Amino acid sequence: MSKYTNPTDMTNFEAATIRDGHQVNVVYRRRGPAILTRLSPAARHAVETYTATAEAVLSGGASSPRDSLTRSARTSGGPASEGRQAGFVDQVAFLRRMEAAVGHDPIILREKPRVVADPLDLWRRVCLGDMSMKEYITCKGIALSEKRMKALQEAFLAAGNRVADAIGATKSPPG
Repeated sequence: MSKYTNPTDMTNFEAATIRDGHQVNVVYRRRGPAILTRLSPAARHAVETYTATAEAVLSGGASSPRDSLTRSARTSGGPASEGRQAGFVDQVAFLRRMEAAVGHDPIILREKPRVVADPLDLWRRVCLGDMSMKEYITCKGIALSEKRMKALQEAFLAAGNRVADAIGATKSPPG
């Protein structure tokens, strides 16, 4: 999906089941790269949380839908805009905690000459850019190999689990 695709094309989505007690709902979510299907449910949720938070922060900060309603009812930037700024700071801190959990140990793709992958770069390109492992290796300018694919996949799956643990250890800011 890193190449241009029609965002409304249903082949870009997959069904996901959400269980809440005895109630079961089916929703559609973005399909994303194939590696996402190998994640545990907690790690997949971590990817979705990271993606939503990063997109909100990178776009200039998320706002609650009620902010626009409050803003239209007032003419000055009162408490709602101050609350939004505090929420933005919370989201940036939350994003940093998730990114810190990804890890920093380089992924060795080739020994001579040495080619390494930065785990955070891999994480961002997969989560935010829908890049596949194959595309990532290609962008590094080296040949595909099963060993390199396995190294990237293992690193990404482990990062997903660490981010899920980090999210569980902290409280997500209200959306």
